[in-house]
Amino acid sequence: MKIKITTAYYLLPLLLLSLMAGAVEDVDTREIVGSGIFSTTINDIRNYTIDTNTAIFLDDSPIDQQLFEIVGSGYKSRFRLLDDVDANSTTGTLEVITLITDIKGIVTSIDPLTIMDQAVLVTADTLLVNLTDVAELLVGDSVEISGYINQDSSLQVSRLEKKDALNIWKVRGYVTLITDTTSFNLGNLNVLSNAIVANCPGNTITVGDFVEIKANVDGTYAAGQPLSTLTTLECQTPDVDTTPEGVVPSVIEGFVSEILSPPLPLAFMLNDTRVETNAQTLFDNGEAEHIDLGVNVEVQGLLDTNTGIMTASEIRFLQHRVKIKAPISTTDIVIGESVTILGNVFLSTPQTRDDDAIIANGIASDGQIEIRGFVDSDGQGYILRIRDRGSVDFSDVSLRGDVLALNNPIINVLNTNIDASNSVITGENGEVINVDDLFALLAVGSQVQIENGLYDVNTNTISGGEIEINETETEDSPNASNGQTREIVGSGLFTAGKGIATITAASDLIFSGNMD
Repeated sequence: MKIKITTAYYLLPLLLLSLMAGAVEDVDTREIVGSGIFSTTINDIRNYTIDTNTAIFLDDSPIDQQLFEIVGSGYKSRFRLLDDVDANSTTGTLEVITLITDIKGIVTSIDPLTIMDQAVLVTADTLLVNLTDVAELLVGDSVEISGYINQDSSLQVSRLEKKDALNIWKVRGYVTLITDTTSFNLGNLNVLSNAIVANCPGNTITVGDFVEIKANVDGTYAAGQPLSTLTTLECQTPDVDTTPEGVVPSVIEGFVSEILSPPLPLAFMLNDTRVETNAQTLFDNGEAEHIDLGVNVEVQGLLDTNTGIMTASEIRFLQHRVKIKAPISTTDIVIGESVTILGNVFLSTPQTRDDDAIIANGIASDGQIEIRGFVDSDGQGYILRIRDRGSVDFSDVSLRGDVLALNNPIINVLNTNIDASNSVITGENGEVINVDDLFALLAVGSQVQIENGLYDVNTNTISGGEIEINETETEDSPNASNGQTREIVGSGLFTAGKGIATITAASDLIFSGNMD
């Protein structure tokens, strides 16, 4: 079986295996006799092996390889590596992998989509199980979802499974409000404490704590009501257990939750981890200026597990990033939903920053706006941040994105033509190049950017301006880490890796023995 995983992982010691046992509902475990071996592909560049000694869990319950093959796709996963991990963190054997469900509950709203009152984003890259389209969902349907959780407890969903029924509800997220000793909020979900003792330091919770709650199913629950059936409340780490082990090479994926010191040396919070950059930090699929709240990145570097500070050697932007500055009209905005710019519809998300209330309120007259966002595998655009850039100016149009087609001197990005004939063109290293050199370097999937261009509405073409090559590679690859990826810890006999991943595909299971 080959399993594609989009991930964050941490190289930490093997001290936590005994903590990962327990029970979870509705798990059918079957024993495999023989030696099944398959691999996982992480972020398309890191290939790890699962053998018969790999411990596999669904939430807290152990499962076997056969059930993992059936249900594993789309789950966010926490895992740990053995000491055969290579210097680039690209190969190795998984010692343990855990599939994680973030919410088990009911659909509380359709438009916008909320589950247990949590705002969720479902895209073409979300794996749907037991349904073919999210439009099939109805209020009250039971679902389980896995994904990446923002600081406001909204989610970008990697896997959504419709269930006939659930025997328990579960929500993981950040505490966003504490009313008094009787209730608290996870995002928009208000929870009655029911005198439950929190399994947290000091047996109390504070705003910003990451927690997991479980509750009895309540057939009368509806959106906006307090959840009154809480049974357990536990503080957790959103990504990794930072057991003090000194400085260890790590890779972390998550959402930027706070900007600490822009622009350079840049420092920011990635969930609960402080990330610091320096002059040697490389940026892949974006630049330092693209670090913003809610942006999904993978950071590779050295993690000090005592201080929680990660020194980044490379930061990779995982989504297909786009940036547009162009005129729009008042009718290009659907209040609360979307903006059409250069002929492309960009949707608002639970993570969208709308500092100038453009989506919230619209605009009084035609104007210039800037959108930073991403596109999914179907080409649908999503807004991460939208800003007011003043009056309409067709001579100051900017566009950054993946190349869709090439026909010298025309580059197509987001279905908009860029005419490079009269542009000032710079390569990846800042050198000035001509248009033929540009097309020799580019391929479909490369990233380019044009700024200060002149936009012709009739031909949907941007010309002039300055063109810059952002990425010529169409597939990312990790940089070498100078042979320091393996850290000898504990007894000095092995190194372990632990992390968070999203499994997105499965195939090629090979058994060398018999299977019952």
